[in-house]
Amino acid sequence: MDIIQVITRELKVEKWQVEAAVKLIDEGCTIPFISRYRKEATGSLNDEQLRTLHERLTYLRNLEDKKTQVLGSIEEQGKLTPELKKQILDAQTLVVVEDLYRPYRPKRRTRAIIAKEKGLELIILSSYESNVHLPKEGDYKVIYNVGPDEWLGYIEQAEYIFTNSFHACAFSILFEKQFYVGARHGDKVDTILKTFDLEDRRFTKTYDSTKSAKPIDYSKVGQLLEEKRKASGDFILNAIHSVEKKYNLADTHFKKEPFNLIYASSAKNKNLVCRLFTFGLNKSIREKSIEFRPNEKYDGNAVVKLAKNPFRYKGFTFLGWYCRTTFHGIYKWYCMDGQFHTAAEILYHDDIELCRFQDQEQTDAFTRNRFLTGNSFFLQAVWQNNENGHIIPNIERSLRASFKEYMVQARKK
Repeated sequence: MDIIQVITRELKVEKWQVEAAVKLIDEGCTIPFISRYRKEATGSLNDEQLRTLHERLTYLRNLEDKKTQVLGSIEEQGKLTPELKKQILDAQTLVVVEDLYRPYRPKRRTRAIIAKEKGLELIILSSYESNVHLPKEGDYKVIYNVGPDEWLGYIEQAEYIFTNSFHACAFSILFEKQFYVGARHGDKVDTILKTFDLEDRRFTKTYDSTKSAKPIDYSKVGQLLEEKRKASGDFILNAIHSVEKKYNLADTHFKKEPFNLIYASSAKNKNLVCRLFTFGLNKSIREKSIEFRPNEKYDGNAVVKLAKNPFRYKGFTFLGWYCRTTFHGIYKWYCMDGQFHTAAEILYHDDIELCRFQDQEQTDAFTRNRFLTGNSFFLQAVWQNNENGHIIPNIERSLRASFKEYMVQARKK
């Protein structure tokens, strides 16, 4: 369609006048501006003529765009005949184009249709029974008002997830699920999709991401997730340490009360022997696990000299001591940066390394950083097997067990 020629005929003006007006409009000039200040360019087209021209220009351009879209869609289906193509190209209105396109318009793929295609059951979790957004057709089950555990169970067991919930997106990523997100923009859903480069997971009335989006590469997503976890942990640690430093919390008087040390060791058999001569007792104990608590209490400002190792473990070499304390029921280990850290901090931060004290070492580790520690410090003996070089205890296993126990307690609370 020659749009300029159509408008020229409809307005009954010269073609050059229409061409000049269209050029000015495309350059961003407004109708009042053209009418008042560009009369010589348009041959004195008045305000009414210019507004009609502008309206018809917009409509006809939209008409041509619609024709192109319809032709492309029908051709993609392999159903475009020469006769149909001519009818569409000759159409003078959007209504005619829509009527011609209606028999060929692809049926919108709903969640129920996708589930049926993949041979899956569709389960919809809804928070209220008056939900008006349920599918109009298809086989599906609706479950209302599920609790947190049940909700997580459905997420974990699902093959595919369709949602507009931020939390469902987050747990889909944690459980490494293929998921798609409905039309919800301008909030934290956009943020999480952008953060993990998953913006192609959108599922709207006009865009079907289930056809175009590739399966999520969770090796890449996992790397990004670990980076974000580390950054979050660093932020929290820096915030805590900056508060401690700002208010000098490490040296506050109410954390200078006396403390005690507990020496302990464990073994897989009764080859572990504790000679308590170190502590002035003429006694020897042979057990799999031994813990000794000296009666001595240390002053809150004391620099402590660790006792000589009282343990002997046949076939193993003593390497030193790991130090642990308990703060409000949470285990914390002394690390090379001079701070006590939780299991989660150590496991998820490569730059945090456990400190191993040497036998009879002098240290002020127990008198510093008292704001976030307990009043008892547990010194765990570290051994190396002389045959295979294995080190006990397996500290990573201990840290993971501690972290798991903490999460169980947190869920109970």
